[in-house]
Amino acid sequence: MEKLTGFLIRGVYMGTHIVHGKPDQNGQSRETLYCGVKFFTNGRYGPEQHIAELCISKGLIEKGIPAQLHKFQGQTIELPFFEMAWSSGKGKTLFLANDVTALLGTVQPVKAAG
Repeated sequence: MEKLTGFLIRGVYMGTHIVHGKPDQNGQSRETLYCGVKFFTNGRYGPEQHIAELCISKGLIEKGIPAQLHKFQGQTIELPFFEMAWSSGKGKTLFLANDVTALLGTVQPVKAAG
């Protein structure tokens, strides 16, 4: 697996949601928590909206990061993330980086460009 580090995403924090995986051979279903960040790019016909979903690790969940991020819902912020490729580069998963713990003590909403 390839791991790339050093990315920041800037956009509107949309909140979190849980994705339920398929049950394994023991009948246990894996749950994965994601947070969403909405951002815009310049498309052929004007601005295009995208939402990046960042997987939140179990360690960050145990540190209370989702609750800390909740106060930024609807506000423009910057979050650190990394991506991991899977299936021989046919897909990738974006993960909220552990650096977010250092940022949350001082992170302030970013003023949207107007």
